Amino acid sequence: MPSLARLHAKAAMFLPGAMLAATIAAAAAFLASHYGAPAMLFALLLGMAFNFLYQDGTCRAGVDFAAKFILRLGVGLLGMRIVLDDLAQIGVLGACVLIGLIALTITTGFLAAPLFGRKWRFALLTGVLWRSVAHRRPLRLPP
Repeated sequence: MPSLARLHAKAAMFLPGAMLAATIAAAAAFLASHYGAPAMLFALLLGMAFNFLYQDGTCRAGVDFAAKFILRLGVGLLGMRIVLDDLAQIGVLGACVLIGLIALTITTGFLAAPLFGRKWRFALLTGVLWRSVAHRRPLRLPP
């Protein structure tokens, strides 16, 4: 039973802040659907308005949990959905071409880095950034 008591204490510590984050998210989604503005804008404005609850301390642990774990989980799931949708649209051949282009871009970053006096970490970052910028333009393959 001690583990159940510990779990209850942890949940009681996170619950106020998690409920605050969920309430702000629901309110932002409601306002976005009714006024046509981005939900993120409303979430930022509501978060600034309710910042005093975070500063008070009772909601701090739950808000930190929501800001770190839940937000990262949501961004990862959204990214995975976008990637899976893109892969479904371009097919197997397009996916193979895309993987090849990503490898080529990262390799180009590794080859160009010594020319500019940079190390391998900067090269990897540059290669990934080049690919993410290029990804903004859709890849069109002939049918």
